[in-house]
Amino acid sequence: DLLSLGDMVAAKYSDDYTYWLNTSGADQIMLTIGNHDVWLTGLSGSELASKTDVYAKFFAPKISTWGNGIVQPTNAQADGLMYWYKDYTANGVRLIVLDCMYWTEAQNAWFVNALSDARTNNLHVIAVQHYNPTRSLAEIDCNFYSLDYGFNNLVQSTGAAQMLADVDAFIADGGTFVCWLSGDAHYDAFGIYTAQSGNKQLCLTFENAGVSSLWGDANRITGQKSQDSFNIVSVDNYSKLVKIIRVGN
Repeated sequence: DLLSLGDMVAAKYSDDYTYWLNTSGADQIMLTIGNHDVWLTGLSGSELASKTDVYAKFFAPKISTWGNGIVQPTNAQADGLMYWYKDYTANGVRLIVLDCMYWTEAQNAWFVNALSDARTNNLHVIAVQHYNPTRSLAEIDCNFYSLDYGFNNLVQSTGAAQMLADVDAFIADGGTFVCWLSGDAHYDAFGIYTAQSGNKQLCLTFENAGVSSLWGDANRITGQKSQDSFNIVSVDNYSKLVKIIRVGN
């Protein structure tokens, strides 16, 4: 499957969405809602579009093409609920995608239930949201960093502390948590969060796919190979490894 970690438009909600609507293939690109996708006033972010409008633009036209097995909360379209999960049962993995832009207690309750159900069904969990859930990370030394901005620039969302606590409780109850996947920062930031319980959560924030950005890890030129920047992420449940291949950049 193909998954975007958010910010499908350049600056604000009303920007052009033609590229996404014109993508083809048996399974379309699955989406995570980001800050630019909801901001009405570009980089200021002072106002957000309504949840139902955002759902109508980004989810309604394409979600039926994301392949079988997408599970949404009740009344997702009517209420503009942009969180969901998908099970890869044969591989023992559940992908849970959250909406950190419109966080509510109802979403948190849904997340806890999705985690509990995954544990009952012996599914390893990958959790996804646009913002990395924490800056309190022990950095992982790896060769993905051409520039290392550290974790101070990472944005933490409303509900972040609660989500980390939910995952910690899931692990304490015997659940297997693989990692968090996030975007937003425009650069790579890989680290490990350790809860007070001692349980660890792997957090992987990936560089932006688009060339046009305020900052980034490398010089990239439109129309050349350096323009590409996407990742193949696989989970080895037997050896307990997350394997990442960077294509381009």
